[in-house]
Amino acid sequence: MSTLNGRQSDMLRTLVKSNYPIPIEYFSETYSKSERTVRNDLKALRSALEEIGVQIKNSQKSGLYIPASQKDTARNLLNSVKQDTEILNCLETESGRIKNLFLFLMLQNKPISADEIADRFYISRSTILRNIQELNRMIGDHAIGVTSIVSQGFLLQGDEYRIRTFAAEILKDAFSGSFINEDWYVLLPVVLRDQISLDEITTISAAIKKLNLVYDVWLSNEAFLSLLAYTVIRKIRLASNCPMTFSRTEMNEGEYFCEVRFINDLIKELGSGGSNEDEVSCYLSSLIGNDIIIRTDGGSDNANLSDVISRMIDVLESESSVKYDRNALYLDLYHHLQRYLKHKEEMTSEDTDSVLLQVKSDYPEFFASASRMAEKMEGICGIQLSEQEILYIAVYLVKNQNERTDAPKKVLVVCATGKGLSTLLSTRIRKALPSIDIVGSVSVYQIENFNFGNEIDFIVSTVPLRITEYPVVKISSVLSLQDIQRIQEFLHYGKLIDKIPFNSHEMASFSSKGEGNGKKLTKHSEDIRKNMEESSSVISDLIMTLMEYVTKLPVDYYMDQDRMLGLIIHLVMAIPRWFRDEGYDDDILPAYEKLKEEHQKVFMIMEKYFGIIERQLYVSLSISEKYAFYLYILRED
Repeated sequence: MSTLNGRQSDMLRTLVKSNYPIPIEYFSETYSKSERTVRNDLKALRSALEEIGVQIKNSQKSGLYIPASQKDTARNLLNSVKQDTEILNCLETESGRIKNLFLFLMLQNKPISADEIADRFYISRSTILRNIQELNRMIGDHAIGVTSIVSQGFLLQGDEYRIRTFAAEILKDAFSGSFINEDWYVLLPVVLRDQISLDEITTISAAIKKLNLVYDVWLSNEAFLSLLAYTVIRKIRLASNCPMTFSRTEMNEGEYFCEVRFINDLIKELGSGGSNEDEVSCYLSSLIGNDIIIRTDGGSDNANLSDVISRMIDVLESESSVKYDRNALYLDLYHHLQRYLKHKEEMTSEDTDSVLLQVKSDYPEFFASASRMAEKMEGICGIQLSEQEILYIAVYLVKNQNERTDAPKKVLVVCATGKGLSTLLSTRIRKALPSIDIVGSVSVYQIENFNFGNEIDFIVSTVPLRITEYPVVKISSVLSLQDIQRIQEFLHYGKLIDKIPFNSHEMASFSSKGEGNGKKLTKHSEDIRKNMEESSSVISDLIMTLMEYVTKLPVDYYMDQDRMLGLIIHLVMAIPRWFRDEGYDDDILPAYEKLKEEHQKVFMIMEKYFGIIERQLYVSLSISEKYAFYLYILRED
């Protein structure tokens, strides 16, 4: 079976999905390649298809197409064709390719020839040579460069800190506007996809968050992403076994005592590479360069609490057969015990809440484990926990089990505005929490007539309800990340959700991302009705993704139900206009630039969404079209 590269596979995917001929100029424009290159790709594609009896035909007036009777066979090839695992992103811009070229060379521990690089990038040798020259011009001021070694090839050389910093900037830009581990993994530049796993990114993120708690570090999202990106690049560089040259900057480490201690603890927590003067110096330069200055008077107390909790969890893991998410459990216990130790003198000696006491009877094995953890804490630091505090620990154990065998919960969704939005809300909940079985979605006015013959476990509602037969989880109409977390916590805790001081450090992960799902339209469509199923699916995905991205907006930009509905309606009404390339930017440009400057966080999030629209629909949004979305978000009531 012939092997197709990424561009050829994407061309085949487009031909299989299209219900009309596609001009060769379309492929040339899409991939920013010459018509000659596209014809060579088509030749390779035709050769692979001939082996299974499929043809690519050419209508002189319209373009290329695959006969409808042969499309199923072509789909089978698309599903089974062996992809080159070393392929780089063939759909990127030239500036994106140059960044990927830097990341690629950063992984090489010996010289590599221009021909080898060209093969990996699926472009010509002359283009690679030109890109290397452009890359050297780009990084010329960074004490690093790509060196040509006679008879061997090219090698990236220079100061290790500069190499990591330049790579971390590329990675931080890719992560910009994202908040969760799954997003960071998906957003990894394609060159790095095989170099680090989602689990490793999760471990790095958890380690940083853990040390941020211990040292009471408060970071902006941008500063956190800078630290995350540097740490990811450091791990990848250490694993590459590349020769490293450190040019340490002289710093008064006494002045940065807290930062150095933070760095040593972080390296220890990550358990890779070891801590030495060079590594500490690089990390310190990165912290200072990103304005991450650690100042804390309670650092030693926090470090002691961190050690106590770690040893409590060690006791738990040594005595219990239940597997736990150690990082999540640590964060829960740290938040809770830090608050308890700080305010225990102010706490009253009221009786333990009756609902909380149910933990002893409902989860006796977890209460027993929590009691042994409390004994360990008393043995280490002499602090005796009350029964109520032990019950809290037991609940955190229930929450952070790795393997839960709970049956799917049956849920009714109630919305104030009628069937349409309640159905939309149900769809979002299903995507975010696939373990939930939604048995129906109704308006608040319909609930009195709802047939509860199929017993439900609880209700999710956007409005207050007087129902007492079933628990009600109140959420907002836009289903924010906090709403998802609240539903998750109800699944874990049941009635305890309103009794326990929950934390907001956990973020929900959405399964609807909008990128890369293959549902795309093209601007060459003459009759969208011929492709109605695919078109409606794309629009549905764009609406769901819009709702997800709106939930990522800072809390200062609250979107009420009316604004959200208006934004969705605007999106649906605007799509036909985008295919007509309408929109004028000259008059709106000053206002757009002012918006970019004054609302940077909103701008970063929404620009990512606009990028999804352009990739999904193969359109180019004008500034005026983008600006219209911001008017809904920034509108003052």
